[in-house]
Formats: sequence, C-alpha cells, structure tokens
Amino acid sequence: MQPRSVSFVALAMSLLQGGCDFIPLEAIPEAPFSCEDETWNAARVNPHRFIAHAGGQIDGRRYTNSREALDSAYENGFRLFEFDLIKTSDGHLVAAHDWDSWRNATGSEISEPSHQQFKEILLFEKYHALDLSDLDRWFAQRTDTYLVTDKVMDFESLVGGFSHNDRLIVEVFSVDDYRRARDEGVRHPMLSLRSSLMTDGEDTVIALLRAQPVKFVAVSAKIIGSRQRLLARMRRNHTCVYVFTSSEALYLKSNFDDVVYGAYADNWNVKTGTCTSGECDTY
Repeated sequence: MQPRSVSFVALAMSLLQGGCDFIPLEAIPEAPFSCEDETWNAARVNPHRFIAHAGGQIDGRRYTNSREALDSAYENGFRLFEFDLIKTSDGHLVAAHDWDSWRNATGSEISEPSHQQFKEILLFEKYHALDLSDLDRWFAQRTDTYLVTDKVMDFESLVGGFSHNDRLIVEVFSVDDYRRARDEGVRHPMLSLRSSLMTDGEDTVIALLRAQPVKFVAVSAKIIGSRQRLLARMRRNHTCVYVFTSSEALYLKSNFDDVVYGAYADNWNVKTGTCTSGECDTY
C-alpha cells in the first residue's frame, strides 16, 4: 500500500505545482470540425468560430431565442447557434433565457407558462418563440448547422427530442455533469470552465483534462486574464475554446488562437467578418 500512497501524493503535488503543464497533448477525437489556428483574416469569416448567442441579436434586441433571430443569424453566416433551454410548467423544453425575461418580453403575468401558452404568445409582439421540436425541424433542413445549448441538464430529454446528436453541443457546468452527459448519450459536451472551477476546484478540472481530451470549452471573458496558461495549453491541443460574449473585433483579434478559438457573439456578420451594428462590445 505504501508505494500507492507515495504515487498519489506525487500526483497531487504535480497537479498543484505544475497544474496545466501536465495536461497531455493529444489529438481531440470525434471533433465535428477542426479548431486549428489560422490568420485573423481567415478566422473572422470562419463560421465555426462564432456562436450566435441566444439565437443572435435581432432589431437591436439580445436574448430573444426567437425564430426570427435564428433566421437572421443564419443569413449573416452563423452556423453555430446557442439557445437557452428551460422547461415549461408541463415539462416541455423551450427556448427562453428565464421566465422573468420571458414575462418582460411578452407582457404576460404567468409565472411559469404551459407549453401551449408559451407557443401562443409572441415576444415583443412580433417574434415567434421556439420549442425543441421547432429547433429539431429547423436544423434538419440545414445540415451545415450546430445547436449549442445552455441551462438544460435533462440530457435524456434533450437527446431524445433532438434528432441530430452529431450536431449537438451541450454546455455543462461541472465535471460530474460532463461525465453524466457523456454517459447519457451527449456526443459533444462543452465544459463551462468558470462554473466547473467554482464547483469542483482547479485540481478536479485539470484531472478531467488529463484523463480525456475535452473537445469543447466555454469560458467567460471575465476570467480569461487569470487563466491564460490553462487556456493556452488547451489551445495547443486545438481544443475548441469559446469565450462569451463578444462582438468586438479588437478583442477577438487579440485573443483568437492564443487562448480561445471562437466566441459567442450577438451581432457579428460572419460573411463580412465585422460587427454588424449596435453594440460591438465584450461582456
């Protein structure tokens, strides 16, 4: 038993002292697309670099998670689309950031709508709300697209309701949820770095990264400065690291490839490689 104890202590010390330097450089398996480095001029128009945040901005509005935002983002060259998925009072997965935001957008006084109520009420009197079935049909018609989810932890319902698992990227918020997502059929879980560090601690996160190559990582712009070495190590492994949220060209150019691969963006035009209009900011 003594050699095993010494080995464990040595491993623990190496993680604490070396940290991310001990993450092995291995090829990322089963990646749906390459996340290798390229010039800024190529990166700014690469549709795999940008995720339309909450479906993308529409008419200056963020977080609508609406059909109109989705269609507009697709026309602007996005091919990855993030939606916040939560459950209605009768258990249907629908696209909404939270029920407070939904009430503000609809003027409804319903605390938690049923699926029928959610579908019947327009957002800001003009935009159409989406449920998981709507998203499944939309992505079926556009085979070059990927759905990125936020908030949903019912992986069984998500995988069962979305027919395109090879084009599904699911953000998870802890090491346990990462492993559970894989066990429950999610092919491409995306580890939220800030949340997992807060929940599990750095040692546990690094242990996961050492145990298996992680293809997708989401990172808040607020912690990039304090996690430069860890992010740079992952980028050397061509991990697909996406920062949220930025449509600011100078910020993106400064961070692409060195510490992140891409970004969640509200109003980027992927066809022109520029911020389209409104607030071209990072937050």
